[in-house]
Amino acid sequence: MSKVTKKVVILCGHHGKGTGATANGLDEFMENAWCSCALMVRLAELGYDVEVLSIQNYVEENDGTNYMARRQRALAKTDADMIIAIHHNAHENLQAHGAEIFYYGDKSKVLTEVIAPHLQYELGMKWRGVKRAGFAVLKEANRLGIPAAYVEGGFLSNEADAMRIGHVSWPDRLAKAIADGVEDYKNAPK
Repeated sequence: MSKVTKKVVILCGHHGKGTGATANGLDEFMENAWCSCALMVRLAELGYDVEVLSIQNYVEENDGTNYMARRQRALAKTDADMIIAIHHNAHENLQAHGAEIFYYGDKSKVLTEVIAPHLQYELGMKWRGVKRAGFAVLKEANRLGIPAAYVEGGFLSNEADAMRIGHVSWPDRLAKAIADGVEDYKNAPK
């Protein structure tokens, strides 16, 4: 008997306030956390089993240098059907802007290509595309055979992107785009 409910693990990027990018009055971890919570609610309403992983719980026992190893161990213990990592970008070039999505491996490429049009449509900012990247979390998901998408929801360092990201509607807009893509992926013929 196959599982009816799909399990989605959401990785909230970075491990606590001040550990990601900060720019234009925004803190990446906090933006990631808001968006992760909004995505959790949307997916749960659609009937998914959802788990949000953040390594903030490990800050006291870890100096931050090996937090990716802890995250990889946490991923290995989950029975996820897919993984969504939520991040926001920053760059010293303040003109850099837009959203993008990353994958590593064939299963993940299919997932990201299904989510991408929803991000492009819903976010109302420059679309930077679907890209392959060797981020540790994507490599670990690929090793485990779990499709994973790594979303960069715009640049905190760009004033126009930051205005969108800092708006009260942002977490739900990002969550809606991703959830719509996850639904399309689930319902696509395999």
